[in-house]
Amino acid sequence: YAHSGSISAEFVTTSANGGPADFVHDFGNLTSGHYELSMWVMVLEGSGGYVNLMHTGGAAGVWALGTYFEGDGSGYITAGGVNYPFIHTVQDWNELKFDINMDTDQCEAFMNGTSLGSWQWSYAENATTGGSNQLAWLDIFAYGPTGWLGHYFIDDVSFEEVDGTAVQ
Repeated sequence: YAHSGSISAEFVTTSANGGPADFVHDFGNLTSGHYELSMWVMVLEGSGGYVNLMHTGGAAGVWALGTYFEGDGSGYITAGGVNYPFIHTVQDWNELKFDINMDTDQCEAFMNGTSLGSWQWSYAENATTGGSNQLAWLDIFAYGPTGWLGHYFIDDVSFEEVDGTAVQ
């Protein structure tokens, strides 16, 4: 499967705890600027998917948000302890996009061009405290939310400054 070209990254787990595949992109602990991160995600029928962004990386890392794809076409992004629900098309490509503005400490998420909501970027995934106005990692982990084993594909990941400059 591929959104464009002929290959994409496949993430599969047979364990409810996820793994072993774990792709991490280190952004170098960005603390200012306005960025757009987008990717295309295809979750296979009957499976789940997962993507997170982290304020700080490493063993003691702090999650900024978690994105949970369920195999029935539902899903949600958790940020600041709030779930922002979305619908995705199973067995097809869906665009997941984040508009992250560290200069104003705001983040807005989109699924297939529809805004899911916005929140203070410095929130942690499950609380309004404990985060930071920083972007350290994109973590794509072979996992599915409760009840779904992860099996999904990621393609065409893009990270740009809002002025259109490709960053990484």
